[in-house]
Amino acid sequence: MAAAAANTSTRGHLLHVGFMVPLNELMFENEALERELGRLNLRSNTYSAVLFYKTSDQGSLHGWFEQRKRSSRAGYLRAYYSNKKNETIIEMDVDGKQFYLIAASITSKAPIEMKKDISRGLFGERKPFVERIQVPCFPYKCDANAGFIECEAFATFKEEYRNKREALQSQQEEPSVVL
Repeated sequence: MAAAAANTSTRGHLLHVGFMVPLNELMFENEALERELGRLNLRSNTYSAVLFYKTSDQGSLHGWFEQRKRSSRAGYLRAYYSNKKNETIIEMDVDGKQFYLIAASITSKAPIEMKKDISRGLFGERKPFVERIQVPCFPYKCDANAGFIECEAFATFKEEYRNKREALQSQQEEPSVVL
């Protein structure tokens, strides 16, 4: 029992685990995303909490992340909700389950509270996208002390995205040769 307690204390106290979606990066090359979400003020780390410390034990939270941390999943954006405070929630399916992405640029509410607000109608009506939009979803964990901790696959994605963006920018900066 003491060994289990010591192991938990060294791993940190997780608040929630879930999927992160790099919407700002994806809009750079996805017309459907730009059309549907371009006018919204999105946060840089758009995420969907799947398990919470209030409803799951620390072992389950750590296990969920450890099981998924090496790869991404395909998610499908279906609709969004936006309230008068400019807080935005996006409805998404991953592995056949529905989740809500916290996409607001500013929010101090816990993810579970925002989900409750949707069911109470505080985010207004559901605004469906013209078509489902496939996006990569990356596992994360949110630690009480360290904040958001991204998975290895997300770090790889961000590096590839940065290289692609730099290549495109340098290509645009090259002077055109007129013959």
